[in-house]
Amino acid sequence: MKRIISLALALLMAAALFCASGAMTYAHAATGLPGATPQPDGETEAEDPADPYLGLWQFTGVLDGDEYTSLVDVEPHTYLYFLPNGALYAVKGSENAQEDGYLAYVITGENTLDLYEGEDAVPAAYDPKTGVMTVTAGSENDPYLTFMERVAEEPAPDVFSFMDRSDQEQKFYGYQIRSDDQVLDLVEFLAIVDEEPGDYYYLVLRPDGTGYAQFGSEALGGDILWTEAAIIAVGNEDEPAPYTREYGHLLMDISGTVMDFAPAEEVEALVALKMAELKNQPAQIPAEMEGTWELTKCNAFGFELTPEQMGTEMTLIVNLNGTAVLYTDDQAPAGYRLVEKEENTWGLVSGGIELFELRYDGETLILDVMGMEMIFE
Repeated sequence: MKRIISLALALLMAAALFCASGAMTYAHAATGLPGATPQPDGETEAEDPADPYLGLWQFTGVLDGDEYTSLVDVEPHTYLYFLPNGALYAVKGSENAQEDGYLAYVITGENTLDLYEGEDAVPAAYDPKTGVMTVTAGSENDPYLTFMERVAEEPAPDVFSFMDRSDQEQKFYGYQIRSDDQVLDLVEFLAIVDEEPGDYYYLVLRPDGTGYAQFGSEALGGDILWTEAAIIAVGNEDEPAPYTREYGHLLMDISGTVMDFAPAEEVEALVALKMAELKNQPAQIPAEMEGTWELTKCNAFGFELTPEQMGTEMTLIVNLNGTAVLYTDDQAPAGYRLVEKEENTWGLVSGGIELFELRYDGETLILDVMGMEMIFE
């Protein structure tokens, strides 16, 4: 029973899991957040056609006060790649070296958007007549304008190959788990639980072909070997997990389920943006529900069980902004949004799908899990 409850509540993703023998096994998760579908030819088919900014842009000029500087003839150029997940990959060139990093962006209106470095928003505006995007930094009285235009040259530069990481340790955090009709959004999960992105879902690839993988709980991780084509669990070398790289991501396809790992800096940028959005949400629940609640008993199919009898401990943290975090034993915490269904009743939603029901009777919280009533006090 403990195993069933842990899987249900922790939302163990469809991932390769390390068992005691070192073999990889697979489990499915339930969620459904729409995203972008990588295509075999390297293009990305965005499910949201309202985003006109996807693709590669180049800085073309800077206006500082009355002084305009053209960047068109500067080599190497500075590029921004707008990704369909709301991230920006920036490659900045100089005479001596190139630098890269990740930002995030949010479309705020028709032809307007905000670029984010952490929680700080920088406004930008797009002129469809000229094809120029203007980014405004500095103060209102002393603006600093940077101009970007979409890269028109064919073929477009592959900015993801500009930076040579072959002699460096590479770290990837979990971004999404995708099956044919379901998506587990790990970025939203990380923002809700408000913990370090690398704590639960990550890959480390070292230059010598060794590494480490972690898939949620303390028990589901271990040493790996890697090549340019596969991830291999140490002790299970006969069952490699093939992967590909697209837009800087590492994609493993296991039995039709794609595990999408993104560069650590990209996930950090997106999590910071999501956290800023959550902080600005108004209260979504009664004030007395806010706080930490502990599981005290479970009414399951006519029986009343204590946490000791169930062999599990659970802590539920409820936030005023309408999010909740559930901790279960050594599993990764599960993050949810609360969607009101009726008075004092909410659905716990992850990735767009309602998974459980939460009720408040004025003294206790009742979490309905597959017909079992989990009582928190």
